[in-house]
Amino acid sequence: MLTEYRQNWNTYWSRIQDSSEVLWNVSHLLGVKLDFERFQPFLKDPHLPLIDFGCGDGTQTQFFAQHFSQVLGLEISQTAIELARHQAQDAGLSITYEVIDSLETVQHIHEHFGDANIYMRGVLHQIDLIKLF
Repeated sequence: MLTEYRQNWNTYWSRIQDSSEVLWNVSHLLGVKLDFERFQPFLKDPHLPLIDFGCGDGTQTQFFAQHFSQVLGLEISQTAIELARHQAQDAGLSITYEVIDSLETVQHIHEHFGDANIYMRGVLHQIDLIKLF
């Protein structure tokens, strides 16, 4: 299941030539900025790193680099992670991107980053964590 799921997302992202081709990508002014304005007052500790779970090509993740000292984008697709890294580098942003593919990866991330704020936009309905891990 996980291998097929990951391969499907790698295939999808490998066909993307420009982030404007991603159906759910919108300007951060219409997406993550509005979400951030809603949840910012509820952050337990705004000094913790922020993890963007299901970051895709990192379009929305870049917004968080302006508000958190450490930002981590997690995605199941290696191809999407490569796009995200390239876009962050082009924008001169320091964002860590990782492929999340196992419980061991999750444990490693927690060991490295510790507690963190988590942002998830539009992926929960796609991921059956019990089957993935």
